[in-house]
Amino acid sequence: MYSAHVTLSRVKSPPASDTFSRSFNISLNRSRDRDRWRRVLGKIASISASDCCVLGTSDLASPLPKLVPAVRVGGSPSAVESMRACLTALRSAPAGTVTVANHEHAAGRRRGSKEPMSVVGTILVNGNGHSLVLAACRRRQYQSREKHFFERLAPRLTRLGTTLEADRLELTKSKALNAVFDSLAAAVFVTDCDARVLYANAAAERVLARGKGLCVRSGHLTTSDNASAKSLNDAIERLCCGAEQHHRISVVCHPRGGQELLATVVALTGGDKDNVLDTAGAAVFVKDPDLEPLIPAEGFAKLYHLTACELRLIRSMLPGRCVKGAAEAEGISEATARTHLHHIFMKTGTKKQVELMQLFSSYALPVLAEPERQTRRQSPKG
Repeated sequence: MYSAHVTLSRVKSPPASDTFSRSFNISLNRSRDRDRWRRVLGKIASISASDCCVLGTSDLASPLPKLVPAVRVGGSPSAVESMRACLTALRSAPAGTVTVANHEHAAGRRRGSKEPMSVVGTILVNGNGHSLVLAACRRRQYQSREKHFFERLAPRLTRLGTTLEADRLELTKSKALNAVFDSLAAAVFVTDCDARVLYANAAAERVLARGKGLCVRSGHLTTSDNASAKSLNDAIERLCCGAEQHHRISVVCHPRGGQELLATVVALTGGDKDNVLDTAGAAVFVKDPDLEPLIPAEGFAKLYHLTACELRLIRSMLPGRCVKGAAEAEGISEATARTHLHHIFMKTGTKKQVELMQLFSSYALPVLAEPERQTRRQSPKG
């Protein structure tokens, strides 16, 4: 897959707390900060004589907040569970505030046995209902000197946590943008000034896979026809260099033995000659006739107060059928179909079938009517 910034993936939408924790873990892995945090937590555990030290995320707005560890040094899952007592106290505390809680914890030696547990915690970064938390615990109570140690340490850790939170937000935005682009019914390529492909959405990859004239050779976007390839490359270069008065150029691609495609090149540099060396220079939009856009038919019916029968008739006529053909498709008489059509004309203010179809199609959204089953994306071979 092509991506100008980060590698993105399609995933089912998990709960918000899982999304926060998962994206935070990804940012840890991508920046290779997990080992760094593990070393930091190890030093904190050693200096504070803690049995367990955890960096994790928590939904503090929940009645029973839970700590989801991202990095843990020492301890066990049951020890992490015991930190919940401290999370409740942190709920209303500002970032950087250190809280100590003492309670009994299941010892695990025999059923019903308890042992004293002392927990210290602080919020490093506050999010929208979710927070990045540092917590530690041990069997004996934390004294004022250990609490003072955590208070002096919190601002430094907050700066590190803020960096990770920025990475997480950037990752979340990129994933959202990728999902939006993959839903489009138009193929979108992002290239540099030399037509090197930096990103291609799902529709673009389908166009390439079906051999519709556009192809990628040695990483560059081109066509199977030499003349069209030259026109496309020239358009990208002129727009990137600001040589054109307008910021978009349309090019007709004439594939060998295939269907003609219209590619519209849009400058991403805004014609600024100082930005010609920027990585992303142009976006190429290609409309694939085989990809049908979504028309919000139910919304159209509500807007014009159409009945279910009237809406079904419009849908039947959309492929270009006459009234008689649409009536046969719907299993109704031609007279009934014409009555429905007369009512539709009055409600929509149209007078002819062509006008009605144009009005109906004008509400089409630039997204796929029936998104194809998501498959693992593979980079086209150049």
